[in-house]
Amino acid sequence: MFFSSRGHESGRFNDVSGPFELSAYAPPLIWSSGSAYAIVEGHLDGSAKIRVIGNHNRDVQEFKVGPGNVLVRVGGPEHWVDDYHIQFQPISTTNGHLYASVYCGENLSEEDREIYHR
Repeated sequence: MFFSSRGHESGRFNDVSGPFELSAYAPPLIWSSGSAYAIVEGHLDGSAKIRVIGNHNRDVQEFKVGPGNVLVRVGGPEHWVDDYHIQFQPISTTNGHLYASVYCGENLSEEDREIYHR
């Protein structure tokens, strides 16, 4: 039996004038690390809303960010959720750049570990 999960998704966004969403889904419990992380960093010329959603929409955290530098770090090694999502919605921002990364049931990459522990 072969199983593939989407336990991690990331992206670099140079166009922040529109919304985006990243999603990750945990592998079956015997292969899951139990962790869930969401990271967003960058710079915006205006304001925006970032939502981190997990556990089939039962866990929602919302952050208003910008203008200026953005750094959102949420989650940890013992969340044990089936899904984790980052939603970005611009409010007044039209220019900027963001890096976003979401994990569910997988451990952080070295690059994301550095960002998470800043």
